[in-house]
Amino acid sequence: MANILFDSVDLNASTVFESGETSPGEGLLSKHLRDTHPDWILESEKTSRQKRFSDFSTGSFRLAAVFSILLLGSLTGLTYLQNSYSKPQVEVWIAYPVERSDGPPIQLRIEKSNTTKWLSSHREDLESFAFRIDDQTLVPKELLSTQEVKYQSWFQKFYPQLWDVYRSGEHLDGDYLEAAPSNMIHVDLRFHLSHCVLALRRYWNARESGKHVCSRDLDPGHIEHCLNSLDEWAFPEDGIPPKHNVWLEWITQVCEYET
Repeated sequence: MANILFDSVDLNASTVFESGETSPGEGLLSKHLRDTHPDWILESEKTSRQKRFSDFSTGSFRLAAVFSILLLGSLTGLTYLQNSYSKPQVEVWIAYPVERSDGPPIQLRIEKSNTTKWLSSHREDLESFAFRIDDQTLVPKELLSTQEVKYQSWFQKFYPQLWDVYRSGEHLDGDYLEAAPSNMIHVDLRFHLSHCVLALRRYWNARESGKHVCSRDLDPGHIEHCLNSLDEWAFPEDGIPPKHNVWLEWITQVCEYET
């Protein structure tokens, strides 16, 4: 899976992380917190000025105490959120809906934080994985169909710059992956459309056969994104197909049965 940028606009934001992320995808529900203020009921006016001053002091003290509690709670919550979201995860396994389908249930996004650990447990069986160029994903060789091999040969021929990343081993290099957002790879609109056609074919094959290669192959969010992209190209409002300047952020993923 990769982030595809069109004229600096991310059209695959649902990744990633997706599903996630999601993906990704894929999404996360935002919780909007609204502060509630207590109603202060003032006593009826007392004739004694000293009494009024005492009431005022008591109310002020209570208000200050409530404000202090709310402030402390907010700071504590903020510290918790910072600690929760600022620490990188060692592994980032992504689950997609794979009900009634046989195949790897989850897939792993390879990042600098988990590259060493994954390689240490797979160095002896790296040859058992094939590589899908269009979505930068390692898959079990035994799950690669003859049809898929034909498509991957096409991508290798017309997008050698992507194949070179895999052939050089940079796809499993933590430093390269960490710098990927700053080292976008220039492709073209045809690359993205070709990937989407293949994604739809994978989805169709999985639904018809009851077997999938990667769990993201069955991700409805990814399929909807690809349909929207193909729709934009096939049915432009002015009758002229769009010509985007397309850049790809390399994101290596691996699909396997065991974690």
